[in-house]
Amino acid sequence: MDDDHTEAFIADIIPHLLDDHGKQVIVLSHVKRITERLRELNAARGHKVFHYDSYTRGGPAITEQVALRKLLTEIKGAARGNEENRAYAVDRIRVLTEHFIRELHLHVMGVPVPSPQYDRATASVLYPLFQGITGTTPTEVAGLRDTVQFCDPAHHTQVGYAVPTLPNIKPHINRLEGLMIKYGLI
Repeated sequence: MDDDHTEAFIADIIPHLLDDHGKQVIVLSHVKRITERLRELNAARGHKVFHYDSYTRGGPAITEQVALRKLLTEIKGAARGNEENRAYAVDRIRVLTEHFIRELHLHVMGVPVPSPQYDRATASVLYPLFQGITGTTPTEVAGLRDTVQFCDPAHHTQVGYAVPTLPNIKPHINRLEGLMIKYGLI
């Protein structure tokens, strides 16, 4: 489908089938923005997202997708690696922060972050939204600001920048994991 028909299907047809007819809807897609849009629009409904983990002779291994948990696990592994892996971990912390703010906004506020101005927003642009989410504390706000600054790609190209070591990365991983646990996102 083209973009207009896809959006109409996601925003109009699926809710109509779910709400007006009590149907279960299964959508198969390899396009990430479609699955993310489906998650955003159906946050208040009971929904699950699955992905194929691997293919074996007996068929695919299908597991429930918990994007934040999966990304967190990936970051933890990369942070223990060599310099290249640690640089990757710092970048993924930025991505995790972006996903976390979006998911938390949806979870607590009941609506996705405003579109289209935040569709491709970075962690530093999304950060002010975190400040406005009901229930966030000044300590959490200050801590997340520190994490956003830590993983900001702008300072990674400065002369003298050294890729952080695990002890420097770990507090940011722990902070994000603690927030995700507190708010029930993992």
